Amino acid sequence: MELVLDSVLVVLLMLLMVTGIWRMRSRSCYLRRAIHPIAVSPRRACRKPAWVVEEVIRLKALMPHEGCRAIAAAFNARNVRKAESVGKTFVAQVIKQHAFRVLEMRKEMKNRKRCQGPRNLVWGMDVTFLSADQPIPVLGILDHGTRSLLNLRKLVDRSTIGVSRILLDVIELYGRPKFVRTDNELIFNSRRMRIAFWFLGIRKQTIDPFCPWQNGRIERLFGTLKQRLVPWWQKVGFPKYIQTDLDTFKIWYNHARSHQSLAGLTPAMAWSGITNHRKPPRYFNDWDGLLTGWIARP
Repeated sequence: MELVLDSVLVVLLMLLMVTGIWRMRSRSCYLRRAIHPIAVSPRRACRKPAWVVEEVIRLKALMPHEGCRAIAAAFNARNVRKAESVGKTFVAQVIKQHAFRVLEMRKEMKNRKRCQGPRNLVWGMDVTFLSADQPIPVLGILDHGTRSLLNLRKLVDRSTIGVSRILLDVIELYGRPKFVRTDNELIFNSRRMRIAFWFLGIRKQTIDPFCPWQNGRIERLFGTLKQRLVPWWQKVGFPKYIQTDLDTFKIWYNHARSHQSLAGLTPAMAWSGITNHRKPPRYFNDWDGLLTGWIARP
């Protein structure tokens, strides 16, 4: 009898020990944190091709005042079909590592030799906004070959029909170009505008997105306009009729401002084919010295 009781107690003790060990193991499994191996992303592991770095450097040289986010957006918009994209962090690293290369490329672009071209071959057309209580749209048309400012007029109707009316007036005065270059704004790329260009026999050139330098002559014109017009308005106040100031600027730009790319000639001289002053030039001074120069007299 005693042997039976002893054997039963031994069996119970063994069961209790096995049960306790199982509970401890199960509890430790819940408390223990699973450690997984770190997965390395294949995109992070691979390097960008060399042409991606060169394109980022070129975009920074072309857009020196833009930030990393804008340059990354420009790169991604231009290279959608190449299945390559960059982020602002990658752009910042490239610009930091190749800052001297960016400066060299900027210098090469600035010192690039430019020469006079034929007139009425390519016109650049764009819209800028002059700030007041409400932004005022102004349409500019520039001849690429002679740098002549053909139109600088306030847009009363900012639509395709309003732009077409002004374009027809400019063609009636100066002749018909072979190409007209614009950006991707809707009023320049609508169906009505394409039909109008087709009827006029003019080929339309649309620049790539995020590439204002492809229509850089008209963009540079707007920069010169705002550089002199804004201080003038700050001094005398906003005028009631801005077209008067726009006409004054047009006269100064075409007849009194010489261009280095035209070998020192003014756009009016390059347009008419005059290479020298037959009579003593007349001094031009307006806007309290903001607009100065010499106007050639035939």
